[in-house]
This record gives sequence, C-alpha cells and structure tokens, in this order.
Amino acid sequence: LQIPPVAPIGVSDGKVSWEAAASWAWSDNSTFFGRIAYGFRGPTIQGRDVAFLEFPTVADSETVLSYELGYKANLLDDRFRINAAVYTYDVDDIQLSIIGGASNTNQVINANKATTVGFEMDLEWLITDNVLATLGYAWNDTEIKDPNLFVAPCGSGLCEAYQDRNENGQVPINGLPLPRTPKNNFNFTLRWSIFSGAASEVYLLTDWTYWGENQMSLYYTPEFVTDDQFEGGSRVAYRNFDSDWEVALFGRNITDEDNVLG
Repeated sequence: LQIPPVAPIGVSDGKVSWEAAASWAWSDNSTFFGRIAYGFRGPTIQGRDVAFLEFPTVADSETVLSYELGYKANLLDDRFRINAAVYTYDVDDIQLSIIGGASNTNQVINANKATTVGFEMDLEWLITDNVLATLGYAWNDTEIKDPNLFVAPCGSGLCEAYQDRNENGQVPINGLPLPRTPKNNFNFTLRWSIFSGAASEVYLLTDWTYWGENQMSLYYTPEFVTDDQFEGGSRVAYRNFDSDWEVALFGRNITDEDNVLG
C-alpha cells in the first residue's frame, strides 16, 4: 500500500506559567499549606497513523488552573505521620486521544473543558519499634464538559456504544469521566521486622492496592469498564546493612486475581 504524502506540519505556542504557595506552622509538629498554580501543555501532533494510511492530527495547547489545600503533621512522639490535601482544577481545551472507529486509529483532539475535584491522604504509623503500617487513599472525581464533542465508537460494531450512535455514527462524551481515572484508590502496607540487629535484619512485608470502577475508553461502553479490582503482594527478606545487600522471596498478585488493565 502507498502511504499518502503528508505536507509538513509545524505548531508553536507560548504562555506564562505561574504559581503561588503559602504555609502556616500551626504547631511544632503540624503545618497547613495552600497553593494556586496555572500551567499549560503545548500543541501535540499525532503522526503515528501515517503508517496506517491516515493523516496526522493536531491538538492545540491546553491550560490548567489548580487549587490545593493541605495539612501535614507528625504525631504520637513522631510515630504517626499524616499528609492530606483537597484539590480542584479546571483544564481548558484539554488534549484527549480518540482510539476507535473502523480503522482503530489514534487521533488527538481538544475538548472544551475537564474538571476535577479530589482528596488524598497518606498515613504512616510505627506501631512498635518493629512494625510499620502505611495507608493511602485518594478520591478523584473528573468530568469532561463539551456538549458538542462526539467520537467514533468501536469499529467492530459489537460493543454496546455502537448501537447508540447518532446520524454521523458517533457517540457523545460530554459528562463522562476522564478515561482511566477511577474515583477510589486505596493502598496499604504492613512491615514486620522479625529480627533486627546492628548489621542485619529479617523482615516480612505485605502490600495491597485497590482501585474502583475504571472506564478505560474515552467514550462509555460497558465492555470497556472494569469492576473494582485489587492486588496483593508478600515478601520475606534478609537485609545486610554493612554490605548493603538483600535477598528475598516475594510474590505478586498472591490471591490470583484476574485484573484487566487495558
């Protein structure tokens, strides 16, 4: 097949990025902080589809304005640490990738806006001198806002979204979350130092992560949405401090979950 000739494409842009941050030490062990920031990502050219007899696509610059408020503290005689923050940001002219259609091509576009509101928390607790636990949680609510933007669904015609196309063969994405942004994320670790000396230690470690329902495509179709998923790991290790080496036996996905990632 003959790859079609493509005229040279050149894009450029320039914007000023800025941020303002402040912190307040409420006590010797705790601090509140805040931050406002504005930034941008320059234009994007998607040229890989030239090899598949398609023409390149170009997305204009996107800009983001974000706000964040947070709290940090070391408590319980420095045995307990907390980091927490709430945030929100708006992305104007957000760059998105469209993957689909009959040729399953990858094109870049601009949506009018995307908004996000979220919360993050990270905890560390030294329960005893030999036992350390950590816990992380994030809640992230995203939304695409562009009532005039439609995209082509799966080219096979077998996904549910294909049945809901408009007269142009496309489906809306207004009001949908950004792809691959589950609302809820957890992670947890527990580390037990069974033996610890001046030169070495033996420890056990387990770690677990969970993420909620995940829409993997830009448009909604139930075939491309995963249910809640989790994964756990374990590790038993000997660590030598003097020589700085470690030997370990470990396992990933120890409960043998069938997690779909893409």
